[in-house]
Amino acid sequence: FAALTKDAFRLAPLVDLGVEFNTGAYYFYGSNFAYVGLRPKVGAVATYQFSDIVTGLAQLEVPFSIALTVRGFQITPTTALGAEFHLGERFSWLVAGIIGFDATHTPADTTFYSVAWGARLGLGYRIF
Repeated sequence: FAALTKDAFRLAPLVDLGVEFNTGAYYFYGSNFAYVGLRPKVGAVATYQFSDIVTGLAQLEVPFSIALTVRGFQITPTTALGAEFHLGERFSWLVAGIIGFDATHTPADTTFYSVAWGARLGLGYRIF
């Protein structure tokens, strides 16, 4: 839900709470560890409607993983920039690039820092 709307610009808060099951696999991330935990996330999403078809998107996300079964945590603040293309009816296509950093504090009481990056591609259907 938009907290601020001005002409073609919208700003909305982002608040999530989830449960995370991490297997501790090392093949992508050498400092990973196995745990079950809570994953709260806060952030904001800003959009600007350039036309009936194209909407620009900027997003800030700060997910925080709190391990419940061992001692440790992970925080990965990221920003994303992209665009949503309306395909007709209620369908849209999203393309976004993501960049940020990752801090992981392991049960061995060491903290590892790395660059967080990614791409988000999606096909969506608007319910409302």
